[in-house]
Amino acid sequence: MVTRLESAAATRRALIDAGVRAASRAQEEFLSIVAAVVGPDETRRYGALLFTSAHGIAGTELSGHLTREKWDTTAEDIVGTLVAMTERRPG
Repeated sequence: MVTRLESAAATRRALIDAGVRAASRAQEEFLSIVAAVVGPDETRRYGALLFTSAHGIAGTELSGHLTREKWDTTAEDIVGTLVAMTERRPG
């Protein structure tokens, strides 16, 4: 007989597994977009650069340290600049 606790644990595991699969699909889609811009040989390096930079930008904005008044820019502007720099990279 399955207890309520076992049932809840199974449901939680299923939800976590579904979340991991969705995140994996999103990561693969992200990397395919990066590959279209930088080519297959540079995909992971530039993907890591863009991902970690966006993560830091978002964290800085959420903490209140990235304000238009202080930096005369926004998180969206910085991400746009980063993407533009990636598109114009040498090579």
